[in-house]
Amino acid sequence: MEKGFTLIELLVVVLIIGILAAVALPQYNKAVIKSRTSALLPLLTATANAEEAYYIAAGTYTSHFADLDIDAPTNCTLQPHGGGIEEYYACGNDFILNVTSTGAVMISCCPNESSNAVNCMNNRTFRFGYVPNYSSDTNAGKWTCTVFKNSKIGQQICTSLPNFEITD
Repeated sequence: MEKGFTLIELLVVVLIIGILAAVALPQYNKAVIKSRTSALLPLLTATANAEEAYYIAAGTYTSHFADLDIDAPTNCTLQPHGGGIEEYYACGNDFILNVTSTGAVMISCCPNESSNAVNCMNNRTFRFGYVPNYSSDTNAGKWTCTVFKNSKIGQQICTSLPNFEITD
């Protein structure tokens, strides 16, 4: 009697591995995005604090990172103006950080689109950020998280962020 596996046994094993991979991959992607979001929270806080300090000193907000008293993020690259937003940092392939002339500091999650601000704004799944105290926005002084396109991952991330208010 020969020892070994039959073709049917090998196909069953490959099928089981495929099913396990199909179930595990979305969970892995969600964990990676959540981890990267958590890693960007200190950057968001530092940028928001720097924007508030700039307002106190200058009487206005700035949309230029060079005006803020913070170090450039090590894992992000500064991009020129464009795409309807002011200057921004592309952080990896999934996130962009921008400050606006109204002082809002936002990080948008746009899987595989952050190298291009226009694509990112059109395809983002969620955005979290800070609306400054002296803004005329109804969310002034609040940490907010907004979900786009009914994104499941966006909803899960926004509900998991402590002290963030979910907005439309």
